[in-house]
Amino acid sequence: MTPHDRQLQFLSRWMPYGGCDEEILPEFGLTPKEFYRRLAQHLDKGVLAMDFTLRQRLREFCHVKIGQYSTGSPLR
Repeated sequence: MTPHDRQLQFLSRWMPYGGCDEEILPEFGLTPKEFYRRLAQHLDKGVLAMDFTLRQRLREFCHVKIGQYSTGSPLR
C-alpha cells in the first residue's frame, strides 16, 4: 500500500466524523494542514482509480480543512 493509499484510507474512514486531525501528526508525520494539502493535490490530479463522486467529496473535504487551517478558524 502506498503512502497516498494509506492517507486516503484514513481520510475516508474519518471524513464522516469531521476528520481525526489529532491523529495525523503521529500517524503520518505531517501537520494536518500539510496532510490535507498533499492529499488535495493528489486528488486534484484526478488520476486515481476511484469513484468520481467519492474523489470529489474527499477533495472538497480537504479544501475545507485547508481553508480552516489557513484562516485560523476553530476546527471543532
